[in-house]
Amino acid sequence: MTESPPNEQMEGQNQTSQQAGITHVQTVRVKFDDKGNEPDGADTPKNSRYVITATEAIRAAGLDGDSMFRYVPEEVDNLGVVPALGSEGGEGYVRDSRTYSVRDNGNKYASYRLTIPEAVLEALEIDPDSEAAKNNELPMLDVFAGDRMIAFGKSNAIAVPVDALPNDYEGEGDDNKVVLHQIQTAVPGMQSGWDDGVTIAATPAIKQAGGRASIGGVRYLPELSDDLGGDVVPAIGLKNDDGRSDGEALSVYHEGPDRDYFKLPIPADVLDALDLSTDDYENVALDDRPALTVYAGDRIVALGRPGEREIDVDRSQAPRKPAPTLTDIAGIGPALADELATRGFETVADLADADREDLLAIDQLGEKRADRILNDIPRSESDNEREE
Repeated sequence: MTESPPNEQMEGQNQTSQQAGITHVQTVRVKFDDKGNEPDGADTPKNSRYVITATEAIRAAGLDGDSMFRYVPEEVDNLGVVPALGSEGGEGYVRDSRTYSVRDNGNKYASYRLTIPEAVLEALEIDPDSEAAKNNELPMLDVFAGDRMIAFGKSNAIAVPVDALPNDYEGEGDDNKVVLHQIQTAVPGMQSGWDDGVTIAATPAIKQAGGRASIGGVRYLPELSDDLGGDVVPAIGLKNDDGRSDGEALSVYHEGPDRDYFKLPIPADVLDALDLSTDDYENVALDDRPALTVYAGDRIVALGRPGEREIDVDRSQAPRKPAPTLTDIAGIGPALADELATRGFETVADLADADREDLLAIDQLGEKRADRILNDIPRSESDNEREE
């Protein structure tokens, strides 16, 4: 990452960056929360904020409802996304205007919500508009996840010409095209009873495309894949109240007590168009199966390979506990801290480079006290590695 405003009083600040892989996980709608969540924990109507539900992305980052994230919006020009570096939460972490805690609903089926600062929206060239957010009219955000981090970008959309769709397509388009947004990324699995046996959980996408009332089945159109860049296979939704196949359509699978959990079957010709096959999923460990992204528009869905990228990450921007000061070290009071500063040891990091003779050179500082100070100085992992 490029140089960012200092993450004040953070420990372990080094400006080295590392490559991190991120993958699209979900696409979310920015909403307006009338109660908000200020970094200092305040929770009043005057602190209203923009929020998203990002459960899948936060879990994919290896974090949970006790976590917090720190946004770095100025990185959007370099990375194409706004990164948010995560840490497991806890007492004593530094809070600033860029750091927000995950909010959950407090039960075992917790959904995780996260405040989106206006600076993040502005970095993505989205005008913060509370009325638009209340009316679900703000642009959607693609959410990517990597190791202990998530990232945000404007929703990646594809346009399907209405003229290219079959006559029984019942949706509506604008300017003779149907816009499909990335909605979710999931890992397909095998399920008995389907042709070829490969299915993908697609509840958010099916709901975005019109829900059960509009999509009882789907008809894939792999012949349109090349027209859409070769990486996406669309499928029109067909009304089918009883969920049975209708003509060339494949039934959408309904699960759950209210039949509101949806799976899409993925036939062999669709897998082939995506350079995949049943062999990629049958008897293959979950972590080794290729994921797919599901797009959705009005009564149309599509499958594609997920967006992945490598970005430079500066982990020092993640939320951290405050670095200790000299007076936090056993044996150092205010007077000795002042004396150490005059000798060039202004911080604990400076003092870590001191040896026993440096301390014994200070008047009235005995051996026992010097040893006590040295033993209480936090040791970095690099120091430990050098000793080993």
